[in-house]
Amino acid sequence: MDDLEFRKRIYAEPKCQDDAVRQAMQEDKHKRKFYDEMGLLEQKIEQALDVPVPEGLQSKIILRQSIQEKSKQPKVSKAYIAIAASIAFVFGMTINHFLANQNSFNVTEMALAHVYHEMQSHGNLDLDLDINTVNAKLAAYGAQFEKEIGHIYSANFCQIKNTRALHLVLAGQHGQINVFIMPKANDATGWDSVSDNKLTTRSSRYQSADLIYVAPKAENLDAVQDSIENKLSWRI
Repeated sequence: MDDLEFRKRIYAEPKCQDDAVRQAMQEDKHKRKFYDEMGLLEQKIEQALDVPVPEGLQSKIILRQSIQEKSKQPKVSKAYIAIAASIAFVFGMTINHFLANQNSFNVTEMALAHVYHEMQSHGNLDLDLDINTVNAKLAAYGAQFEKEIGHIYSANFCQIKNTRALHLVLAGQHGQINVFIMPKANDATGWDSVSDNKLTTRSSRYQSADLIYVAPKAENLDAVQDSIENKLSWRI
């Protein structure tokens, strides 16, 4: 099972235990690590949603109903208001925690998955673009290349979670180099370098934008990063 298929299976079912998934984890420690991380995230979400009912709440509700039935003009007890407010507060905090987990995303994992998808669907695409075409698209991010950056296979906009990124595919020494340029992704996590058995990632964070590199493991990403960013200028 390749990396993209494995990640899709685990994103859809974090606790998946079928034979293909288990075999893939046995053969690749990176898949095992990804499976464990997704399982831990799923456990945290389940814990956040598991809000226990306050002890004695049922009897207190029954008591309140009895008082209301005996009174023509029932008054709401401050104690019950406090209980209801406490429950509402706990529920609100739980929902906020859940939404925070849902809104955050691992940016390098998503970029890696996007590259694998593009390799399968557009792996042979070669538009041989010039630098002016790329700079016209880069203008949306307040940036441009001052010098040539080598052979450019393609330059297309894509979505990394809810962030619109410019995806450049360049020629490298050991295969294609993918560069994602995007506005500041402050809700993203996972900016550290990650690798699997084929590709490795790197990221750079600027004041107004973020860059992610995805390239073959044999590629010298330090040199690639220096070359690209020394030719890139920012207007905002």
